[in-house]
Amino acid sequence: MNLTLQPPDAVANGPLRPSRWFWVGVVVVVTACSAALVPLRDGAVAPPAARGDGDVAPVIASAPAAGAADDGLPFTDPRSARSPEERLVAAYAALARGLGRSALAQAEALVRDEPHFALAQMLKSDLLAARAGLPSAFGAELQLDTSAIEVDDPARLALRGEARQRLAALLDRPPQDRIPSGMLQLAPWIRHAVAVDASRSRLYLFANGPEGPRLVSDSYISVGKAGVAKRIEGDQRTPLGVYWITSALDATRLDDRFGAAALRINYPNAWDRMAGRTGSGLYLHGVPRRTLSRPPLETDGCVAMANDDIAQLLATLDVDATPVVIAEQLRWSTPAEIAQAAAEFRPAFEAWDDARRHADQRDLARWYLADSTRPPADAIDTRPTLDASFVAWHGESVPIMVVTTRRAAPVAGADPDVYRQYWVQRRGRWRIAFDGPVQVSGRALAALRPGWSGQP
Repeated sequence: MNLTLQPPDAVANGPLRPSRWFWVGVVVVVTACSAALVPLRDGAVAPPAARGDGDVAPVIASAPAAGAADDGLPFTDPRSARSPEERLVAAYAALARGLGRSALAQAEALVRDEPHFALAQMLKSDLLAARAGLPSAFGAELQLDTSAIEVDDPARLALRGEARQRLAALLDRPPQDRIPSGMLQLAPWIRHAVAVDASRSRLYLFANGPEGPRLVSDSYISVGKAGVAKRIEGDQRTPLGVYWITSALDATRLDDRFGAAALRINYPNAWDRMAGRTGSGLYLHGVPRRTLSRPPLETDGCVAMANDDIAQLLATLDVDATPVVIAEQLRWSTPAEIAQAAAEFRPAFEAWDDARRHADQRDLARWYLADSTRPPADAIDTRPTLDASFVAWHGESVPIMVVTTRRAAPVAGADPDVYRQYWVQRRGRWRIAFDGPVQVSGRALAALRPGWSGQP
């Protein structure tokens, strides 16, 4: 039995490769947006003369003509755009099709409705500058070669980075019917799961059901100023790993910088502590009231998002019952791949569980690493396991499996107990590095009780 897990920045067939339509869409947008120095005449954008762009040139030749029905650009009809992000992309898409007047009208309406959306303000100002024939760096946020972007204005550079991240994530969607490769098995009482892809500045929300997790929404997010892979307190990095939401705070209990809500995660978890990582107070949270979003690398280590998005999570997610996977780059797997990975690990877990329930000290001992944290030998818990969840992760050097189980209540009428383990795979063999109880409270207790329907 050898479950091979790749690092979070890898995929089954090599590095994540954007789809053909992603590049077609980007080039269509870049071609139109690069015409900033040509005034907008009668609502049209005159595309610039063709330039030698190496590997990009063949894609330009294959790009659909302006106004084509299927050019890979999302949210092309502003009437179907609801969120500020969708409306922003609709404006970009209109511009890419040569509809400069429509793009400007949409940008102006968006700024009127969302005056604190800095990226929309920048789009409007660039459109007006282009219309007046004034010099502008318009379109630079979408250029494949970012060396042309002015670097003497950090705020503007950050906004262009935000535009690139938003458009890239929306043009190149997660593969249909796939889920992050680490979500191998979620118990029925886990209603939702969250996955963060730092490389795309994106948070994905999944609903758990009989067929497994299903993607229901996603949103733009910001991570730490220094990027990801947190190690020590104050390094301004966002942690990578498998976490759980441990508390939820609404705006009445928060400083304005946290926005509409904050969901705390359990960093440092047991695996982090064993690896010597330090820090505290890591949250998924909103943004100040006079801000709609923040640049991609802008927090002190938390994951920040628009207030509407964090408010949705506050109303949706269960404290102590929601896993949060934070990856540098998510790997997406098919249901068959997920089932195979779970099947490869399950025999090890079941063998350990059988030894525990039979209080077989000798057999049980062989499943733990020599320096592991585990229950005392004279206090073996023999209660039946009700269900188990497996979430895989790749540590710095070895694959790990985060296992969360429920065990039957100690006495009639009591709530089941929850335990969490961190399994490590070394030389093809799974062993336990940490095994201990989890404090569960609040709304999660309802989910643990027999007969819970899974409804809010």
